[in-house]
Amino acid sequence: MTPSHADIVPATGRIALIGAGSTEGVRLRQALETMQVAGSRIDLFGAGEAVLSEYSGEARLIQEADRAALENHQLIFVCDTAGDADRFLSDPAPGAITIDITGEGYRNQGVPLAHDRFLPVEEARSGSALAVPHCLSLLLADILTPLLDVPGVEAVSAVVLRPAADFGGGAVDELRQQTVHLLNFGSPPVEHLGRQLAFNVIPGEYLPGDGGMVANKIVSELAKLVGRPAATLSVDVVAAPMFYGHGVSLQVTTGEPISPDALYALLDAGEGLRASADDRECTPMEVNGRGGISITAIRADSGAGNQFRLWAAADEADSAAAVQAIRLALRLGVL
Repeated sequence: MTPSHADIVPATGRIALIGAGSTEGVRLRQALETMQVAGSRIDLFGAGEAVLSEYSGEARLIQEADRAALENHQLIFVCDTAGDADRFLSDPAPGAITIDITGEGYRNQGVPLAHDRFLPVEEARSGSALAVPHCLSLLLADILTPLLDVPGVEAVSAVVLRPAADFGGGAVDELRQQTVHLLNFGSPPVEHLGRQLAFNVIPGEYLPGDGGMVANKIVSELAKLVGRPAATLSVDVVAAPMFYGHGVSLQVTTGEPISPDALYALLDAGEGLRASADDRECTPMEVNGRGGISITAIRADSGAGNQFRLWAAADEADSAAAVQAIRLALRLGVL
């Protein structure tokens, strides 16, 4: 999903990552490193005391962010709103374009939601801020986009299975430790996940971090992305005992009758999608490392010609917000 080095426009301005030590900050750093964005352009900021970190193998400090420290930056990514970092969204730095990966700016401060394909922003002035949708909003929008014109989409109900990776590297390690402890008849650690995930599932309302709010957030953003009323969209999220990858059980009501074979063909032509009745890539484990979204098991629901169920497994969906932020910066010519 990461844009290639060949996609980079020749910009030279300095880039600030606020919340560089957060889960989204780490994902963004990894994407920038893959694109070979020079470390001389990158400055890492956070909240509190300076913390030793790295960028592209070079030791770097994550320092306290303030307005003076952000002077002379052309591009600012807000990856975490811990502390008072959200002040950079309510009052963006006048000399930079600010891109919010947390979603807080759109939800709480009216920062415009943007996407390089669905909600393109051809130009943005210095001193403006844009918000990137949640990674799961992006995942669902990618699946639905090929259906929007013909046959059309009237209603959607989705259940998304989230892996431990959605909650940071500490949660991935904790799931591994939980498994080992339980197999040895011990008590599982729950510092990061809040409760046992190994051999278990956790409803969205009881997930760490954004918890039950994420489903409402996805519905709001997805409605904006696909141009459908929020009342026609339903999303539930569940944490499953997986390390990486996402699974989606989707029920779609189309505007016009269509056959499952025709749906496979439409979806298979979508960007980043592979759709086939073949079951060789139908689980998060099987698509891991392959990139993109694999769609299988399309079937008509109760014999209706416009109601369908399908299953999708996605790789790297957790990094989708970071990648989308980079694509917006590329489009605006500041990366």
